[in-house]
Amino acid sequence: MTIYCTGLNSSVGNLLNQDDELKLKPILTKTNRTSRNMIFENPSKLLKEDDYLIHIAWNMDKRDLESSYNINVDGARQLIDNLNNDQKKRFIFMSTINASDKSKSIYEQHKYEVENYVLEKGGYVIKCGLIYNSEDKFQFGFINSLYQMAKKFPLIPNFSGNSSIYYLTSDHELKNLILKIVNSNDLYLQKNNKCFSLGPISFETLVREVMAIDKRIVKIPWIVGYVTSKLLEKLNINFPIKSDSMMAIK
Repeated sequence: MTIYCTGLNSSVGNLLNQDDELKLKPILTKTNRTSRNMIFENPSKLLKEDDYLIHIAWNMDKRDLESSYNINVDGARQLIDNLNNDQKKRFIFMSTINASDKSKSIYEQHKYEVENYVLEKGGYVIKCGLIYNSEDKFQFGFINSLYQMAKKFPLIPNFSGNSSIYYLTSDHELKNLILKIVNSNDLYLQKNNKCFSLGPISFETLVREVMAIDKRIVKIPWIVGYVTSKLLEKLNINFPIKSDSMMAIK
């Protein structure tokens, strides 16, 4: 059995690819980050009996409704549609734990739409929290952005109040779930899986207990953070938290 994977060059892909048990093989893309679509080499020609395909690739730069849909949702649908019925049942989609049609975040809305398509075709969904490296929790991703913001500012802005909305997923937890899926002969194994090591927790718990940062945390109205991140994006100034991520914590 071979496990193929899209997005091995992404931060999550690189992290999983360091694991010797998974031994992931790439599904190559025929496009780049500036493309208006996402097209992969035909996986049906690579996958043999009992092989699995994990779909991680996602263009995080495209957060407007139309571009994200064209690239990420249509790209995932086309990838699945290229598989035969048996291969579709061995398709694993990497999603986010708060993906929902009720979310205000385009990222979470579109992840949820792909989830439904995958489940409809008989595949698996893994809903992760903030993924981190067990050896270096703040190496990459959104949790790295929060950590860098917390370290940079003398006062730490809290835009999510007391809401317990944060989940964390370790690379070990994710790897073990993937292995459970691909090594199981149970036809009734759960198709829609939540994968997290900690959560739900509040922003204060995330800063104090997970990041071990002892600074004053100041609650700031959500709208202030959203407007600030939106303005800085228009000015092409890097801000640790994107406006679409702010919509996810509204």
